[in-house]
Amino acid sequence: MRAAESAWPRRPGEVVDTARLSEGEKKRLVARLHEREIERCAASFEHFLLTYVKTKDEHDRTTPVKSIPDKGYLKFLAKEFQHGPDVIYVAKSRQLMVSWVLSALTVWTILFRPHSLVCFQSKKEDDAASMLYKDGPGVGRASFIMANLPDWLQICVVMDADGKTKNVRYNLGQQTFSYGQITMPNGSQAIALAQGAAQVESKVPTLFISDESSLQDEWRSSWAAAMPCVDGGGRALAVATMRLPSAYGDEIAPCDDVDPDDVMRGIARFTTAGGGYGLRIHYSADPMKDPATEVGAKWYAAATARMPQGANGADWQAHYEISPAAIAGTRVVPYWDAIEEKVRLPRLLLPEARVRAWRIDAGFDYGARNDSVLLVFANDYEGNRYAVWEMCVPGNEVGGIAGLAKLMKACPYFGQINGRIQSDPTIWNKDQNTTGGLISKAQIFQQHGVRLTKARTNGREADDIFVNRLHGSYFAGYEEQGFIPRLFISEDCPALLRCMGRLRYADFKGAAAEVNAHKEQIIGKGVDPFDAAKYAEVAAPAPPVFMGEDMRKAGSFNYLLDLVRREVSKTAGVEIGTITRS
Repeated sequence: MRAAESAWPRRPGEVVDTARLSEGEKKRLVARLHEREIERCAASFEHFLLTYVKTKDEHDRTTPVKSIPDKGYLKFLAKEFQHGPDVIYVAKSRQLMVSWVLSALTVWTILFRPHSLVCFQSKKEDDAASMLYKDGPGVGRASFIMANLPDWLQICVVMDADGKTKNVRYNLGQQTFSYGQITMPNGSQAIALAQGAAQVESKVPTLFISDESSLQDEWRSSWAAAMPCVDGGGRALAVATMRLPSAYGDEIAPCDDVDPDDVMRGIARFTTAGGGYGLRIHYSADPMKDPATEVGAKWYAAATARMPQGANGADWQAHYEISPAAIAGTRVVPYWDAIEEKVRLPRLLLPEARVRAWRIDAGFDYGARNDSVLLVFANDYEGNRYAVWEMCVPGNEVGGIAGLAKLMKACPYFGQINGRIQSDPTIWNKDQNTTGGLISKAQIFQQHGVRLTKARTNGREADDIFVNRLHGSYFAGYEEQGFIPRLFISEDCPALLRCMGRLRYADFKGAAAEVNAHKEQIIGKGVDPFDAAKYAEVAAPAPPVFMGEDMRKAGSFNYLLDLVRREVSKTAGVEIGTITRS
């Protein structure tokens, strides 16, 4: 063996004595090392992304071209997008470079998988084209990545009929790029699509990316049209910031119910409304934006200051906090954060004596795929109201109406509320097929021992009644020192507790376009517990009216006792001693 040959590397990581090599051998060595690196890139999207992908920062005047930063959450995403489930839903904060990762994944797929097809869909074709190619390689993100790869990596893997592969260079001209399309020498292609199922149905993508899914009015039909590609070994990713109301927003709304740091700081896995695999990517995953870090705290302060209404505004909550409740309007109970600890009670089971003496009422909102909710309230002698028990479960997960009835009858207060459960009047519509003809859901519940009552008021009128009582009676004086609420919610009612802080009014412009009345619709995740609560509320005793500086309540036990004491004193001429109730 020649001495020079012993200097060639025979395994990764082996040290090579280049001083002993000729110029020709050095060139062959470099070529061999490049081949090994190409193989490594082909095997690992994470390595390709973090080692060779360049991005552009339009705000940086000195060094606008930058490498993908070596951050933990980006490594995690790279692994999930390559090795995770075939279908992934992503709910993300803005400015986390996720769109750059998707563009890099597109490039990686068409470079290293011959005859692959990547479909990149957005609301408009122009939006999708900006992620691939527009007006030159330096504009679209995927073409920018391809143009900024090292010269030796500007290749794609070509496979012949016998399965043998070789690396072939691509050029940066019209042979490769056209508006919204990238066509490779290995038969692979990436195309930009506008929204709509028709854009997808004639294609069998290797990788289907739905970007800004919550902005796509036709997202659900487009997504359904792409699913057959998964059955054939493809992969589908849907990505967006939170925006409701939208089909995608409804799908990923459960992301708000998980520990935000489930996997790592700022990253959580969750199950979507349809049972899919979801990833929640919060800005705190980035150490440069994590308010727990010094630099992140500075970014947070500056970023929230630029947003309308700051961190509590709907824009910040939707775009950064991934909050399903952040629609476009204001919170129904904007001061909830300040009073929650006073409203929340430990788990509460009323003694039997109080169950018999106090007024117990309930509200029910039916849902088959969505949650069915039963809420039970108790009312004491002084006008205080307590949410004491909750059932919140999709009907189709517990055996339909029969299963729901069984759970409702397990309520410890069922004997007091059966026959007085206020429910949405629509469930009396005869829309259930039986052998005896059409009957209503309410009739089926009655067959299973649960007697429901039509709510006296439904829809937005009931919304107004409940909200007016919240602000005018139950939480009146919330801004004052020593505030004591008149509505208390037990920890046995977690859905109602979550609901109170999430509900928002729909954007007024949108609401005004639908109706002439000057009323805004209440929308957002958690509406089902709210609806059950409002049905119970319209049948509840009217809250007492506050009177005098000492806020004594007209109609309360103490108020009536004082009234009797004063009247008796006037006629009898004697002072009545202190009376206390048991």
